[in-house]
Amino acid sequence: MKILYLGGESANWVVNLCNELCTLGHEVTCVTQGLDEYDSENPVDLHKNLKKINVDYKDFMVADRMKNKLIVTLTNEKFDIIVGSHAPVSTAVSELSKLLGIPYVIMLLDIPTDLMRTARFRTMTWFKWFESMKFADGIIFNTYVARDEYQKYTGQYFDDSYVIPYAINMPEEYDNSGIDIKGDYVLSVCRLTDIKNCGEIALALAHLEKPLKYIAVGRDRGALANMKEACGHYNIPFEHREMVTEKEKFELIKNCAMLIYPQQTEYIAGLSPLEAMYCGKPALVRNYKILRDLYGRHAVYYNNTAASLADTISIIRGIHKRIIKPKLEEANKYVKQIASFKLMATRMNDVLKKAVTIR
Repeated sequence: MKILYLGGESANWVVNLCNELCTLGHEVTCVTQGLDEYDSENPVDLHKNLKKINVDYKDFMVADRMKNKLIVTLTNEKFDIIVGSHAPVSTAVSELSKLLGIPYVIMLLDIPTDLMRTARFRTMTWFKWFESMKFADGIIFNTYVARDEYQKYTGQYFDDSYVIPYAINMPEEYDNSGIDIKGDYVLSVCRLTDIKNCGEIALALAHLEKPLKYIAVGRDRGALANMKEACGHYNIPFEHREMVTEKEKFELIKNCAMLIYPQQTEYIAGLSPLEAMYCGKPALVRNYKILRDLYGRHAVYYNNTAASLADTISIIRGIHKRIIKPKLEEANKYVKQIASFKLMATRMNDVLKKAVTIR
């Protein structure tokens, strides 16, 4: 098949996935945006059957601008299917599908039901996107919770074959690289928003007799000031890095004591715990169904309070290496089995073939 792929994720992530689709025999043209290009210093090499078009983020997220730019760029191209990942591209994808007369598939990461309940503008935006998706030839979901929420909002059901977990990059040099490193700091890798709840880490560390250092990686979306204030108040050593290269990210994970993902929502999941497991580090997360579905028994779950997180940090720090190491090795194997780009592309391939056949 000739695939047109509009990817809202980081450019390197999109290229990794599209490279694997090319390995399966497809010719792919991927359209990426530059704002979240995670590692511009080390771009991923393109498969010989992959073309890459970069569109400015401001144009990428506006359907008419995106559509008009691609119509000009791809005038002489013929495609069999369009794939769009992330809800914001769904409108452009559905309109291009109509113009080109070909099927389309949308991939959703999360549907933030709790945020939609409290913010009318989110509800309006999501229902606009749902309208663009309702005639799609397939919807791919990264979690079962998102699949079930989509059915609640649209009445459309998709079976388990349409639930495909997100892949993570797995640099070989970081495979279990941190399993024998004790580490002297805790790490979070996510946007600094209230919903990601990173301030809870500071409150948890304050419960410890001797606080560990806290390093937070991620763009500030309004939570950083309170995090700094809490760390200062409780004398917790704190370091913030807004953006790092992929190598710097994996170095931080490799050398940490543990990675903590303290989000306070039942409708959003994250990739950083999987990256921690790949590096051989404990991943501590809140006890929500969406996270249990994704990480299985391989994450360490705590009971949604700073005090519980503090207890969990202390327990993990106190477990002897000969006891915890087999658990970390098992988690590492689990990640390789569920979160590789090769597996993701293979499962997506079945969905894309079905979509073309249906149309």
